[in-house]
Amino acid sequence: MKTSINKIWIALLSLTFLFACEEEILNSVVSFSAETVEITTDDLSPVPITLNINPAAPFNSSISIIFRNVTNGEYGVTFTTDPAPSGSRIELPVTAGDTSAEFTIIPIEDGISFNDVEIAFEIVTFGIASIGEGLATELTEGRNFDFIIVNNKEQVSE
Repeated sequence: MKTSINKIWIALLSLTFLFACEEEILNSVVSFSAETVEITTDDLSPVPITLNINPAAPFNSSISIIFRNVTNGEYGVTFTTDPAPSGSRIELPVTAGDTSAEFTIIPIEDGISFNDVEIAFEIVTFGIASIGEGLATELTEGRNFDFIIVNNKEQVSE
């Protein structure tokens, strides 16, 4: 009797240890590949913006990015993005295994006056529509991104 109780006890401990040691899935860290990208009004080509995912995304998920601040510009007048935002939020789909995600900023020449334009973006880490399952960000590093259009147009005096 004592031997069977010992065997049951050992079996229960073994099962507990087995379940306690299940492999934990760690989040992949998402970050902008650069803190700042600066262009001039001489070249207003669309600019791809890359976000790194390290290690590769463990699940199908998404990344939400917001316009934190826009100085001397306005969405749809000074710039657009691909994909287009819903409100001020850009949703980027992520497929399991992805190591990067990308969106494009498209400057609109006619909407740029003689001032520099600055657009601040941030990876959303809070709220209902925040960064998706299996993804995380560092507290500050790589979470923010500034896009600057330096205006080198000459003002013509009349």
